[in-house]
Amino acid sequence: TQLRTGHRRYRTLSATIGDAVYEWDFSTDRIDWSDALHRLLACEPCDVGATHQWRLDRTHSDDRARVRAEIRRVLAARDTTWEIESRLARADGTYAAVVDRATIAYGADGRAQGAVGVVSDVTERRQLMDQLRLAHRMGRQCEDVIFDLLVGHGPALHVRIAPAIVRAFVGRIILGKDREILPLFHAVH
Repeated sequence: TQLRTGHRRYRTLSATIGDAVYEWDFSTDRIDWSDALHRLLACEPCDVGATHQWRLDRTHSDDRARVRAEIRRVLAARDTTWEIESRLARADGTYAAVVDRATIAYGADGRAQGAVGVVSDVTERRQLMDQLRLAHRMGRQCEDVIFDLLVGHGPALHVRIAPAIVRAFVGRIILGKDREILPLFHAVH
């Protein structure tokens, strides 16, 4: 009954957090995945493999060597955890950006026995960060263009107030925020 209770807790935890939970036995190379993995990869439960090689085969080719090297490094250093970002192939051919966090168990002899971990889908977060970086880059480019226009066509006073005014103007355009420009002008004087 203790095993059954532990299994029930494992399934409940996995369903609660929504991330793919796994247990990897290094001696057999068997990985037991929670049901969340097939949802993450948009595949049928029967399509989920039970070995680390299956997982590596679904890891993006640009990430595969780095993932392999990081796991080897962690085990060689006898670290107790890893956190590895990579991309895993979904059934439709797209990739999910994921973070794999695991805790490694070592035996009395010091050898790594296995790992228990969680694979979190961070695709949406990664896309939002990319959009923010793009908006920031676009904002800086707008600032540069507007500043160049003001410097090239106005008196020295414009040069002194331009960065603050431009930031307010760009903030309004890019972020849709209303910012007062007049107080910025008065603050310079």
